[in-house]
Amino acid sequence: MDLNLTPRKSSFAMNCAHGLKPMLPKDWSEWREKPIEESFTYLRAWQRKLYEGGWAAVSWPKEYGGRGAKLDAAIHFLGRNGARGSAADGEFPGSRLIGPTIIAYGTDAQKKRYIPRS
Repeated sequence: MDLNLTPRKSSFAMNCAHGLKPMLPKDWSEWREKPIEESFTYLRAWQRKLYEGGWAAVSWPKEYGGRGAKLDAAIHFLGRNGARGSAADGEFPGSRLIGPTIIAYGTDAQKKRYIPRS
């Protein structure tokens, strides 16, 4: 895979990153350093907010709550946000492994049950 971005994909990734910045909670840097036992509820609420805005998994199709980004643009987007410490996608296996597997190979019933925007 060629990870060099075209100007259009680079623009998409940067626009996404800038669009996400105003959503970042003001106390994010404090909470992201806490142990998961203390921060789970906070981080879950943050993930819900990202999902509702289509930011939790930008490479997912729009009909499943994503932004329809190509994989290389999504990787660039995650890198930009990770470098800023905003971790838009989190380290949640659901958005990186389970969800994409269900979208690609799941039955319609599985998609309806596990991918709420289907």
